[in-house]
Amino acid sequence: MATDQKSNEITAIPELLDRIALANTIVTIDAMGCQKAIVDQIVDGGGDCKNAVKDNQPKLKSAIKMFFDDLIERDFEDLKYRSCETIDEGHGRTDERAYYLAKLPPDFAPAKEWPDIKAIGYALRLTTLDDGHQTSDIRYYILTRYLSGKRFAEAVCSHWGIESGPARIRLLNFSIIDAMMLLE
Repeated sequence: MATDQKSNEITAIPELLDRIALANTIVTIDAMGCQKAIVDQIVDGGGDCKNAVKDNQPKLKSAIKMFFDDLIERDFEDLKYRSCETIDEGHGRTDERAYYLAKLPPDFAPAKEWPDIKAIGYALRLTTLDDGHQTSDIRYYILTRYLSGKRFAEAVCSHWGIESGPARIRLLNFSIIDAMMLLE
């Protein structure tokens, strides 16, 4: 879908969502698309979403970060959560990933502003290069469905795989990757 030169993802995403069947899909969107109206549109269309949360939503990011920082410090005691861990090797590196998903806590401050959110997620990627150099990356997410740990990992990992290219929205069927839409 082509967009006007002066347009951006925030205005293009709703137009794209109007053109596709959202029922029984999970739409994954990068942080630029982490907007209340976009989440509402997906849910109203019968779909669910997993949106990255970064600095464009500072209160939301801070609340998720504080929640998971506290959990990690307490070694996840007294919390029901879903998780998945993976290790991938290739291209001169080893990527170890850990994914944690928790139901939205009852005292989660941004919940009033984001009524469709049912879960929050945390993804850690530790990359070790063949020369021993290590880097890490932590990302935070909001979700409108409390997925299994494996499904959450698949949604995050599939998005990481397309994030560096022109694609920005990926639709996931609950059983298989269904379709990928490009914003050009």
